[in-house]
Amino acid sequence: MADFMRAARLEGPKHIDVVQLPKPEADENKVFIKISSCGICGSDIHFWEAGAGLRGIKGLIMGHELCGTVLDPGKWGDRFKVGDRVAALTYDPCGTCEYCRSGHPVMCQNQKSSPGVTGPGGYAEYFAFRGDMLRNVPDTIDDLEATMIEPSATTLHTIRLADINPGDTVLIVGAGVIGMLCAAWAKISGASYVAISEANAQRAQKARDLGDADEVFDATNEQLIPNLLAASRGGFTKAVDCSGSQGGINTAIMALRPQSRLVQLGLNFHPVPINLLFTCLREIEYKGDLGYSPAEFDMAMDLMARKIFKASRFIDETIGLEGVQGAFECLSSGKDARVKFIIQP
Repeated sequence: MADFMRAARLEGPKHIDVVQLPKPEADENKVFIKISSCGICGSDIHFWEAGAGLRGIKGLIMGHELCGTVLDPGKWGDRFKVGDRVAALTYDPCGTCEYCRSGHPVMCQNQKSSPGVTGPGGYAEYFAFRGDMLRNVPDTIDDLEATMIEPSATTLHTIRLADINPGDTVLIVGAGVIGMLCAAWAKISGASYVAISEANAQRAQKARDLGDADEVFDATNEQLIPNLLAASRGGFTKAVDCSGSQGGINTAIMALRPQSRLVQLGLNFHPVPINLLFTCLREIEYKGDLGYSPAEFDMAMDLMARKIFKASRFIDETIGLEGVQGAFECLSSGKDARVKFIIQP
């Protein structure tokens, strides 16, 4: 059985099983890694609900927020050695298309096997991935916190895309882990006032307890929009929607002041109606958001290593592979305070 590994595999809609699969191997491009820890991301929940990965990939091993130890560096021995702790930039750019050449590899249209999205990811004991998309993890970041580098880089990109500056008033819609990370980055970026709206009362209280937002609002309150407008003194200058929901997006639109910006970070696999009238009347700039740049990944990791950005406090619970199905049921329930599970295979 030495040539096999255990993995939590997506078998169908809302159905994950622990299975045995052949181990991956180092090759001319890939480093062979033993997974130490891997985070469950909100986008994984969409795949779990659909029963397939992006492009309809069946039998997917999810997981793109991962940390592991190098067992075989393959041809990358000049960069990594056995025993090195590494984290992955989990996209698979071609390096030659116009987007890669212009410094936007996350937009590469030729990606073949993005880990945990269109190819095998970190919900497993072992993993193999291209060496140029791996980074050595600093000693001041432990294995659990290392799983937070990727979502921290994602939300850093969001805040930069929103162009949040000192004095901005910022609304974050949704108090999942991504929303909470956005609130923390917004404060670091100098926002004078940060608010979060959240429908789950337990998560709302968690956001209050963490303290990155100045105020947390009940998204189910019929007076939500008037309350937000009053708190922001006429409307927010920037907003980030982390919900991907009709109600969340339209809340952000209605709570913004004229000529402001809304960044769409939350995903939805289905069309969502939005309030075009107010978007146009207020000349709101609406921007989609995807991933991060290698420079932003490195920046997030550096700020975490120097304890300027403290991401481990968002982790709620660690689980084994057998606990993955239950973790997804919890995260999708809408009735639990927990926002971040870390898998330790």
